[in-house]
Amino acid sequence: MTDIAGGCLSAVVAALNAGVTLAPVFSVPPEGTQPPVVIVGEINGDPSLSPKDGDMLSISVRIVTVVAGTSRAPLLALMAEVRAALKGAAISAPGVDLTRPIEEASSDRLDGINNVAIGDQSFLIFAVTASS
Repeated sequence: MTDIAGGCLSAVVAALNAGVTLAPVFSVPPEGTQPPVVIVGEINGDPSLSPKDGDMLSISVRIVTVVAGTSRAPLLALMAEVRAALKGAAISAPGVDLTRPIEEASSDRLDGINNVAIGDQSFLIFAVTASS
């Protein structure tokens, strides 16, 4: 059985690595990673649209961006790179047909205590086990 969510994760990370230049991209950042950084925070699959068990998922992908300091300008620039790398990108994974990502929502916040600015973006991708 094809791992649809895993294939989607790999495709998203590859698209971000190809399009984001302002920060490294991780699905699991190494211990001690300092900002700026882009993290594929979570992937949630919903099989409710699937006519058969597990062959189709609507997948919500959360991307977290973190930059040092409490200025929104560098954060918004990094979020724009993430958006450009994913929005409408033709992503692919072995054994899985994926739609182009659609941005669902985005937000940003300043954390003065930790001296960072944090962005959250959510993208929707529909994934189907590829036909043989």
